[in-house]
Amino acid sequence: MPPQDDLGHDDVSFNGNLVNVDVTGNITAAAKEGIILNRHYVHWHCSPTRRTFLTGRLPLHHSEFLSDVQLGDDIDLRWTTIAEKLKPAGYMAYWFGKGHTGYKSFNHLPLQLGF
Repeated sequence: MPPQDDLGHDDVSFNGNLVNVDVTGNITAAAKEGIILNRHYVHWHCSPTRRTFLTGRLPLHHSEFLSDVQLGDDIDLRWTTIAEKLKPAGYMAYWFGKGHTGYKSFNHLPLQLGF
């Protein structure tokens, strides 16, 4: 299945959009066999949404802005990531896609955050 990006709640057929059944059929099949995140709200910028998903904290807690090359777009190292939470339950987590949520230091890299 190709990656899905910039989809709204009503864009996918598993949320009742029958117009897009032919377009979102694969993601609907995957959703029915997996997990549907129906309480993960997105921010209007991609970086705060990504940090929110990884940490479980709202953009209000870690900045609502896009990446700043000078300041970094890092995750607060005091917070636990979803990968770190899933590991004790026997899951393996892999980081793929945009990695700009942590190049501030070695400790901010995905391998140091449970991925």
